[in-house]
Amino acid sequence: MDIKTGELLALTSFPEYDGNILSQGSDSKTISGYFSDSRKVFLNRAISGLYSPGSIIKPFLGYAALFENVISPLKTIFSNGSISIPNPYFPDKKSVFNDHGTFGNVDIRKAIAISSDVFFYEVGGGYESQKGFRNCKY
Repeated sequence: MDIKTGELLALTSFPEYDGNILSQGSDSKTISGYFSDSRKVFLNRAISGLYSPGSIIKPFLGYAALFENVISPLKTIFSNGSISIPNPYFPDKKSVFNDHGTFGNVDIRKAIAISSDVFFYEVGGGYESQKGFRNCKY
């Protein structure tokens, strides 16, 4: 992507297939392999894959949390690597959301720098003593 204009300069998807093999039609073993590959080689992930917004939303969530006084800039949240919340559909079970690491006490600056999922789960939805956006006036 051109950082000045936003123009897409290149786009790729993986796993890939060889279009020449398909157009020639002579390598039936490879072609059959494409169709049976569990990785779905014909799915163009760059334009047809469905993905949650992920970490790109974290700075905006952090800014909103500061703006709405959900947290202060010095607020720390302990990130032990996962968060377990009650499952509304199965009350006897917990839903566990894992982070990509265990980070200890994390403030907003560190949470953005290391992309702490636990921090933003707690700030976004509220958890135990941490109020979340659901407690805001909106």
